[in-house]
Amino acid sequence: MPRRKYHSLPFLFLMFYSGVYSVAQENDIERIRREKIEDILRIQDTRTVFDSKLKRFLSDPDPVVRNQATFACASLQDTATLSQLIRNLEDDNVQVQHSAAFAIGQTGISLSEQGRKELEQDLLTVRIPRTKAAARLIEELGKFGSIAGLNDLMSRIGNYFPPEYHHALTMSIARFAIRGISSDDAVRYLLRFTHPREQTTWEIMYALQRTGRSPLIEQDLDNIALHYTHDDPLVRLNLATLLGKIHDPARSLEPLEKMASFDGDWRVRVNALKALSNFDLRGKPWYQTAFRRAMSDGNIYVRLTAIEAFASSGLSRAEDEPVLQDTFDWLETMAKNKDLEFDWHLQAAAALSLSKLEGKAALPHLPSTGYPQPLLQAAIFEAWGETGSPLILDSLLSYCSSSQYRL
Repeated sequence: MPRRKYHSLPFLFLMFYSGVYSVAQENDIERIRREKIEDILRIQDTRTVFDSKLKRFLSDPDPVVRNQATFACASLQDTATLSQLIRNLEDDNVQVQHSAAFAIGQTGISLSEQGRKELEQDLLTVRIPRTKAAARLIEELGKFGSIAGLNDLMSRIGNYFPPEYHHALTMSIARFAIRGISSDDAVRYLLRFTHPREQTTWEIMYALQRTGRSPLIEQDLDNIALHYTHDDPLVRLNLATLLGKIHDPARSLEPLEKMASFDGDWRVRVNALKALSNFDLRGKPWYQTAFRRAMSDGNIYVRLTAIEAFASSGLSRAEDEPVLQDTFDWLETMAKNKDLEFDWHLQAAAALSLSKLEGKAALPHLPSTGYPQPLLQAAIFEAWGETGSPLILDSLLSYCSSSQYRL
């Protein structure tokens, strides 16, 4: 027994030494990784292009470092890194592939027109079939691709069944549309998913509203407008924006008024009010009421939007509509804010709206006393300027010469 214990001591020592060495090795690896990541973040923060150290990190043996370096390229948008980013689309690490796809999307827009076309063709024909980040790459194409690239994308991906890349393709169409690039095939693809209405996703409606006015969308507007009853508020708020862009009073005003007045989500009410202000509402008291109702909404963002949107509606007191008279009276009460009943943001918005709508006639309702909130005082000055009245000059000069009201 003693002999066995004696022979076990070297073994125990070896195990202890191996453990200590392993921990030290791990600590050393972690230290090296941390130093490299700090270098990458410094390069990213200072926007250092053509950095040779970053290029080495893009092919670093450590996948964590490679991923951090690849992701940093999205901020730098240096086209000199594109060849390595394209190689990283087939990296052994999937996260690196996704970061490469994102960085390519951010960087591709910096290329010349010919360079973008060559890049999109390489991605469509060679890279998408090979990378595990295909969905991300499809979406990123929308950031820099051409109309030819969109058409190629629709022919290659749009007819997949089942639609493996449906979400990515939808968001790519939206990104193309943000840049003013759309096609009939892309719109038809989106409209396919608006029937039945219950299955329409917010991404589809978002891509449609980004596309905006399109003959195909206008043809299907009767169906699209009925989405104001959709369960998803993100569908409804994007629908409101779309209806404001299509600008079809016969089919848009009723759903917009219902969303502006009665929708349960304040974000939908905000978008609907903005959309309503795009229409000529003269002689339409039913729809004018939506603004007056929203000015007393329980949500301050809805109230602010109603006041600001009303200012761009073109409506005036000259119309013999009781609801308009009441709305202007309410704006005057808020602008004066005699008893400090209203939040100063509302007072500022009301003052600006009145001055834009009534010009010089609004001046008596714009108080000239100093306010403790600099932003409110600035808004009052701006409202004075909107009136175009020369009567404000003396007051403005006195404020300019007083240190008490410096902004």
